[in-house]
Amino acid sequence: MNYKLLLRIGVSFFILVLLFGFSAGGIPIMANIELTSLSDNSMIITWSTTNEASSTEIVWRAGGLTNITTIAGTTKYHYVELTGLYQNTTYQYRIKSGDVIFPPPPLFSPQSFTTLAKPSGEYLFSFAVLNDLRYANGKASTKGSRGIPYAVCAEIMSSHVADINSYVGPNGASGVAFTVINGNLAESSGTYGDQVGAAANLKGKLDLLTGASNFTSNISYKYLPVPGYQDKKAVYTTDWITDAFAPLTNQTSIETTYGYRATSKEVDSVFNYNFEYKDYNFIFLDSVKKNGTGGAADLTFLKNKIAGSLKKTFIFMSFPAYNPFETATKDYPLNIPTSEVGGDIINIENYAAFQDTIEAYTDASGNPIVAAVIGSHLGDNYNREISNISYVRQGPALQYPTGYSIYKVYSTGYVKTFYKTTDRDGTDKPYYEHARDQISAETVSGQAVPAEALTQFWLGSSSSRNFTYSYAFIPGLSPKVLGTGPVSNETGAGLNSPILITFNKRMSTQGLGTWITITNTTDNTALAVSAEEFIDASRTVLKVTHPDFTVDKTYRVTVSGSKAMDEGSTAMAADFIFSFNTSGGTKDEIEPSAHINLLSDNSSDDPFPNFTGIATDESRIITVQYRFDNTGNWVLTEAVDGQFTGTTEVFQIKPTSPLSEGPHTLWLKTIDGIGNTSSSEGFLAYSFSIVFGGKPSISSVKFDGNSISVGEAIDATPRIEITIASNNSVTSAKLTLDSTEQALTLLKVNTSYYTTYEVATALADGAHGITIEAFDANGNGATYEVFPLYVQAVSGTSIQGTPLNYPNPFDPGTQSTAISYTLSKSSNISLSIFDLSGNLIYKNTYTSSQAGGKAGYNEVAWDGKSSSGNYVSNGIYTYLIIVDGEVIQNGKGKISIFKQ
Repeated sequence: MNYKLLLRIGVSFFILVLLFGFSAGGIPIMANIELTSLSDNSMIITWSTTNEASSTEIVWRAGGLTNITTIAGTTKYHYVELTGLYQNTTYQYRIKSGDVIFPPPPLFSPQSFTTLAKPSGEYLFSFAVLNDLRYANGKASTKGSRGIPYAVCAEIMSSHVADINSYVGPNGASGVAFTVINGNLAESSGTYGDQVGAAANLKGKLDLLTGASNFTSNISYKYLPVPGYQDKKAVYTTDWITDAFAPLTNQTSIETTYGYRATSKEVDSVFNYNFEYKDYNFIFLDSVKKNGTGGAADLTFLKNKIAGSLKKTFIFMSFPAYNPFETATKDYPLNIPTSEVGGDIINIENYAAFQDTIEAYTDASGNPIVAAVIGSHLGDNYNREISNISYVRQGPALQYPTGYSIYKVYSTGYVKTFYKTTDRDGTDKPYYEHARDQISAETVSGQAVPAEALTQFWLGSSSSRNFTYSYAFIPGLSPKVLGTGPVSNETGAGLNSPILITFNKRMSTQGLGTWITITNTTDNTALAVSAEEFIDASRTVLKVTHPDFTVDKTYRVTVSGSKAMDEGSTAMAADFIFSFNTSGGTKDEIEPSAHINLLSDNSSDDPFPNFTGIATDESRIITVQYRFDNTGNWVLTEAVDGQFTGTTEVFQIKPTSPLSEGPHTLWLKTIDGIGNTSSSEGFLAYSFSIVFGGKPSISSVKFDGNSISVGEAIDATPRIEITIASNNSVTSAKLTLDSTEQALTLLKVNTSYYTTYEVATALADGAHGITIEAFDANGNGATYEVFPLYVQAVSGTSIQGTPLNYPNPFDPGTQSTAISYTLSKSSNISLSIFDLSGNLIYKNTYTSSQAGGKAGYNEVAWDGKSSSGNYVSNGIYTYLIIVDGEVIQNGKGKISIFKQ
């Protein structure tokens, strides 16, 4: 373990608590501020105060702090949830308990968070996951780097069950379809194994979980257990199957189908099963050898269950399916504390063969069949991608952070959100705080690692706890209509309004023009269709134009089940028919309108101000565009629900270039379904100002032209470019690299100050840190700090993590794809792209001094053309990142091309 890094994290955390939570006059300290949960429409933040606060509130909004949410009750432990938020939108916030405010004005700007994006497809169902229960009712809690609150394990499980049962899906949909109990249900120290299958203990609590009533297989159940290391090491009256896992399963299904009996207790990796639900396949793998002597997966079972289904698949197993310490898949620049997670058993032994097995199964377009591999055991929250497959580790249900996850599953991906359990003891103390109390500092090699550092390590980053994972439409999903405009049985439809039809997946254009028939049922006459066209890049929204309807008539629209096909030429299951009438309808010749939510005080200190707004029109909104200061090209806004198809649409604006300090105007242009456009000058301009705060801001730090993040690689002799913004004169600035301090000379241009620092003496291989400080004439200061940054000049070039390219797939001629990767050192790089037959179709080189070959983050573009300048055909292509004639480890990926 890198204890120096954890020590630095812990000390920094403690300093932040002091700075952000304490003010003069004995006001209590605010501590443990953790934005725990993010979804596409909600956020949860928790914190504590040293004294009880009689009121708790959060001030928030996108683009300013104008909304206030207040939570009643006097407590030291504060829990705030915001709901009804827009997806993929950045919000600012400030929290307050009594008189304590975070961040305290005027020293710090408001904090911010961005809600998750929602997959573009159809919502299907949700499921929950609980990991590492370690149930031992009556056992005393133990302290340590991974302390365990055994003493309240029963209360914690009851809390999890109640929380999961209270979940409501999108748009009021039913709760979770099932809950996965993923590994280490039992506690191996002591004689607590029988409690797992006992109605008076764990089984009785799990039996209270709710689930879907429409499972199609007799294998599935409202909760589904997966064995872990602790389960096979625990002490039972009989054995782990008879006394624990058999009572937890559907007695007439799993045991009957797979023949699990007491004799199975001595078989490696034996407790495997699967079921299918709503076009998804779920595989539950026993990843533990007999008696907990090692980790392995039954690849024959895995292969048979994937091949026998070929549906999008989730795999659940206790041990991770890759080595988190191996160079190619190393999760952290430090090692995870492993003394309390099973000795030296960290992952399955046959992980390489496991990955080869699941990567071998793809759909017709070359996309992986497996959606995610969800594991546990190590006790942290982490998410990584290997060969376009998501590998997820989730924090435990009992130990800190004491939570569970909800997966909202769509036809094109899923949204994963981690939640702390919410119940409290009789003194109003949350059970996750009981778990936090069991984490204690460690002293290693004379250095103390603070408990706060360990706590934050186990909690993990927000992006590892909460994320959206998208993929192509799942195999086997037939196309169908999700919605229409006008809606079914609508009255007073506009006479010249187009018909909009939204499908659940990307559609073909084959036979387009013959899909739709419109019938005047009042007169039993057909109405000609003028045109059928898709109005969105994902080809899911069909716009049908026609001659004007006649007032006071009823019309029936039929979408042909045999002619309307998805891009794989699969037809709908049946015709889709809906009707509406034009009673009182009129011809729409009125311009659409749009309005935005104004900034607080009509100003912002963010050069990238976010705006939200609402557009309305009776003929439905097709697009909203914006530009600043009435110059440049019009830019498309984003519909917060993913598509512009309704009569009222909420949209958001996210500038991609910074606005300068001073006054600005925002202009909007809105287009409806008929083609009516708001006035040629757009929306009456909204005037606002960009005003930097009363203290300096270190607005940009670049190493060799690239922005950096914690843990990235840098060159041994980097050129550091620094930009400081301030309304007041900046009187001093300094840079500290490791322990070497250097005063900076600044060049002022308007309200910004610029400087460059070049490292003359090469930095040694290993971890380094940088701190930049700036102070204005009033004594206000700003600090920028990043640690660790890594130099690897002596060792060979490597890629950190996995290369990514976006968009993928992409449409050459209208798009290019960006291939991004992080190099451990500057090198001469060549990028080669091959077709599936191994033919080289494109090659480009990048020197160590240009983008593409620099240490750290690199991004290069490919426009879909071969080296001879011709666009390549639809299909899957492989790219290799090569140094000195050899492919870098991790230096490969796949690109999909789909020409429309």
